[in-house]
Amino acid sequence: MKVLVVEDSPLHQKVINKILSMTLPGVEIISSLDPYDGFAALVGLQGKVGMIIMDHNMPFGTGAALLEKIRRTDWLKDIPVVIMTGEDFPKEDFLALGANAYFGKPFDPNQFREVARNLGMKTKKA
Repeated sequence: MKVLVVEDSPLHQKVINKILSMTLPGVEIISSLDPYDGFAALVGLQGKVGMIIMDHNMPFGTGAALLEKIRRTDWLKDIPVVIMTGEDFPKEDFLALGANAYFGKPFDPNQFREVARNLGMKTKKA
């Protein structure tokens, strides 16, 4: 399965990638540093990813804006999305936009692992 990680912090990318690698055997991780490049990666992959994990506050845009764009794009709208933020942003707002899961930063690695495993099992894409 392919997972797109859209995160501007190299440290957070490293932690997320390590957890995903340990949780989802054989996972292929595609990394992006901002929402613009993240959407370009989705287009380049023709939407063939099993899950998207993204930060909210990034250069050149927000995770919420990217999430809205994904949910409005017919061939991307069903991809599970996990959104994270270190900001005080109500979880309900992200879920109302269509996020499948939300984490505040710092996040609990065990809880993140469980969500990644559950969402990974639900999708057969890529």
